[in-house]
Amino acid sequence: MRNQITLPGDTERPSIRELSLDETETVGGGFSWSGLVHKAEGIVHTAIHNIESHNWTQVGNDALNGAKIGGVAGGVVGAFFGEPGPVGAYGGAIGALVGADYALARQDGWV
Repeated sequence: MRNQITLPGDTERPSIRELSLDETETVGGGFSWSGLVHKAEGIVHTAIHNIESHNWTQVGNDALNGAKIGGVAGGVVGAFFGEPGPVGAYGGAIGALVGADYALARQDGWV
């Protein structure tokens, strides 16, 4: 904080300078339109990069396979609890997400 306080040339009282956008984000300094635009630009840049750099056909195939496996597994588990339909649907949804995540992680070199 001390380096934020500067002495103006004609008075003895210290003044506080305005923080830059990066400094404001670092200290979590409230809402600003420029901060919102900055975050939105970052999200769009990341989304475009992901669209260009991934094999989305493979991601879709892995998600479909995950949904099939998860749906069957959920249906089997649900049969033991007397509700195979709803539990199978949840299992399918979870399986699809796991399959897509696995495909993306493999393409990014994490797996």
